Amino acid sequence: MKYHWNGRKTPGWELQFTVPQSTYHRAVQRSLGYATAFDAARQNFTASRIGTKLENSEPTSSFSASHPSPVVRFDRAVEFVRSLTYMTDHDSRNFPDYHRTVEETLVDGGGDCKDHTYLMAGILSQPPFEYQTAMVFSPGHMLLGVHKGDLPPEYSGLPTLVDTDYLAVETVTSDPIGVFDEGVVLAIYNDGFEYLDRTAIAETTIDFLRDPTESQIISNMD
Repeated sequence: MKYHWNGRKTPGWELQFTVPQSTYHRAVQRSLGYATAFDAARQNFTASRIGTKLENSEPTSSFSASHPSPVVRFDRAVEFVRSLTYMTDHDSRNFPDYHRTVEETLVDGGGDCKDHTYLMAGILSQPPFEYQTAMVFSPGHMLLGVHKGDLPPEYSGLPTLVDTDYLAVETVTSDPIGVFDEGVVLAIYNDGFEYLDRTAIAETTIDFLRDPTESQIISNMD
C-alpha cells in the first residue's frame, strides 16, 4: 500500500507499507471486543512495524526529514492515522458494531473512531514511541488518551482529561492535541478503568455495555 497525507507543519508525507495476505486473513478471522481489540493493538507487530516506518517516512517536498524531533515524530504518527478514511461499521462491514484489527484498518484504508483509536494506540504504545495509552469513551464516540508525562515538552502546558493524567488525542478529527469537545467522559481504559462516570453510563446507551465480557469488567470494579 502507498499512503499520502499532510502534516500539521509539512505539506505532505508518503509511506509505502506491506501487509502479507496471510496476516490480513488471520486478522479478519479474529473476534474482538473493545478491551481485547485495544490490548491486542498495543502488542501488534504490524503496528510496531508501521511505527518504525513512520519514523523514517519521506516528505513529498524538500522539507528535511533527517533526525526529526520527538514532537515531529508524534505529529507525523497522529496525522497519518487521521488521514485514513472514516467508515461506519454498517456501511463498510454491514455490522452494527465491528472491531477492526490493525491490519484490517491499514489494508481497508480506514475505519470508524474505534478502529482509528486501536491503530493509533498500537503505533504509539510500542517503539519508537513507547507511550502509555488509554481508550477514552464518551457517548457514541471513542478517542485516544496519551499519558501527559510521555509526550514531548511542547505539550506540557495542556490540560488533561478530568481526574486523569491523559491528554485527549482525537483519531478521526483534526482537533488539536488536548482538545476534547464531546463533554462527558464515560470511561478511560488502560490495563483497567482509570476513571468511570457511572451516572453518565446509566443515562447513556453505548455498544460497549452490550458485550457481556466488557460489562463484566465494569461490574468487577470497586
